[in-house]
Amino acid sequence: MNDHKAWVAHVQASRQDMNALAATLEGYGASVAPVATRQVNSLPYVAMFEFPDRAITRVFFNLKDEQAKSDIVITNLTTLPESARGNGFASQAIQLVLAWAKEQRLNEVRATQVGNEDARGFWTKNGFIRCPDPNPCGDYVYVTKN
Repeated sequence: MNDHKAWVAHVQASRQDMNALAATLEGYGASVAPVATRQVNSLPYVAMFEFPDRAITRVFFNLKDEQAKSDIVITNLTTLPESARGNGFASQAIQLVLAWAKEQRLNEVRATQVGNEDARGFWTKNGFIRCPDPNPCGDYVYVTKN
């Protein structure tokens, strides 16, 4: 059996435990659900944080990510409606995710595919540091120091 097949088997065997782990993020005010996908080498979820004035920030993340080897990989982050962007809702959501990660003794949170200057500033402002080169995806990482 090759390494990839072994990893996929490990991920699939971990699914129930990871679903339970992701559900504990609800204690931080999120609604959490697995994301339906054909992907078999990681476990994708979406956490939705609802804020006053009908602002919603969604954090899409993977647990058990084979490529990044991080405990949590944030793949997408968005606040809706667009008029609510720039008001700190995404930062509040990320800080809640980081607090949850620390409580769960998860060591590393990674933001992947950070492309533009605004996004780089956002992750830096929230305590993430840019991964060293080579870094083709422009990843940023936060180490919880557990």
